[in-house]
Amino acid sequence: MPWYIRGPVRLLQPLGRTPATCAEHMCAPVYMNTTELKRGQEHERSKKNGVIVLDQNAQPGGLTSMHSPQSRAFVWAKTAEVLRRAGLSGEHISEEEAGTCKAK
Repeated sequence: MPWYIRGPVRLLQPLGRTPATCAEHMCAPVYMNTTELKRGQEHERSKKNGVIVLDQNAQPGGLTSMHSPQSRAFVWAKTAEVLRRAGLSGEHISEEEAGTCKAK
């Protein structure tokens, strides 16, 4: 990497998170029980849409304009495609359980 990129990156690194902290927040939902995970539906729009939203600290977060039915359908379709390529059907998970709904 060129020195003119490495220098600013090194200056900004102390402002970021450690890899351990990032891993802790990214893996937290995997180890949450259902009750803890459902806290991600605390916001009214999340409850209505069946979407679990967690923020960058793995705490309940709110929906944004990017959480449209079309976006959720796209993400679910990609998830199902990846599961199929991995040899998993994903058919046992309904779209409701996955926190998505079909785009109209």
